[in-house]
Amino acid sequence: MTAMISASRKGHTANVRRFGAQLVLIAVIFSALLYAGLYTELKADTDRALKTEGASYINLLVNVGEWTAWHSSGELQSERAADGTNVAFRLIDLEPLNPVYLADEWETQALEAFYAGSSSSASRVEETSSGDVYHYMEPVLIQQECLGCHADYKIGSPRGAISVEIPMDSVQERISAGRLIYGAFSLMALLAMVGGGSFFLATFHRSLDASNRRLEEMAVTDELTGAPNRRAMLETLEMEFERSGRTGDPLSLILLDVDHFKEVNDTLGHAAGDTVLVELARRARASIRPYDTFGRMGGEEFLVVAPGTAPSEADRLAERILETVRSSAFSGPDNDISVTVSAGVSSLSVDDSGVDSLLARADEALYAAKDGGRDRVMSAQE
Repeated sequence: MTAMISASRKGHTANVRRFGAQLVLIAVIFSALLYAGLYTELKADTDRALKTEGASYINLLVNVGEWTAWHSSGELQSERAADGTNVAFRLIDLEPLNPVYLADEWETQALEAFYAGSSSSASRVEETSSGDVYHYMEPVLIQQECLGCHADYKIGSPRGAISVEIPMDSVQERISAGRLIYGAFSLMALLAMVGGGSFFLATFHRSLDASNRRLEEMAVTDELTGAPNRRAMLETLEMEFERSGRTGDPLSLILLDVDHFKEVNDTLGHAAGDTVLVELARRARASIRPYDTFGRMGGEEFLVVAPGTAPSEADRLAERILETVRSSAFSGPDNDISVTVSAGVSSLSVDDSGVDSLLARADEALYAAKDGGRDRVMSAQE
């Protein structure tokens, strides 16, 4: 009997141990899966944040490149940021005249994909002697302004690319910190891991979402004026163009350019020029309607996308903006500045197969306003 009881106890003990081992195994498997899931999500969110940051840098470089080309005939080649971030960029092409722009093997593959139309961006993480570097590329697309010097180019086609290198020191630190935190979680009990892991994941996602939102906002916002930048305006224009095509509603554009802006910069300094752009953006946004979109296209050029707006209404809206701008002098750093703008208006027609022709007519009307004496509105001839 004693032997039977002893055997039964041993059996119960073995069962308890077996059950305990099974619970430990379940806990280990669950914690490992939780760790792997959290770490994978961390890597994915980090990759998205890096891609958004790379796109934001390239958008800034494109605007700087356009400004340089228009106003100083300069050239962006290869630079490294002096703000402590150590971010570097370079312009590249397959067969450049200047060897500075020559692409390496990976960049060459990415450029070939851009030219073939099979890719709109490329990225990878490179291991270097000084640490990992995030390498991001986007093609440089031919704009209307490029045709003045390169008549054989096609608007919207890629011509070379911008390559941005972002050091990943801080990213690696965040990933390492996340690995330690998740490792600590994996040692907790099953219920503790579920509760604590869920709380951390929700908090972590909120933080990453907020960071991503800030990065996404940077990618579509002009840093100086706070208005939507060129990238955002073109996306808005494409969306409104497609909607007008579906609904048949009218669509108009107003292209604005500050008169004699170079003289403001040359005589009063760039601080005064920045003040003019900021105040112009404020007055223009106060003049448009809630459903209109105002943004900066680059330099001293701005665009208003006016959905549901017929040509005559667009003309009146443009006149209202010009009147608001000229109504009182701008307060500069040292003295008041009298500012006027010229405007070119175009409206959607049945012949428009895309936004390029609509923008081109607005640009032609703007030049006509400039040639006609400035401080006036000119409408495109259909």
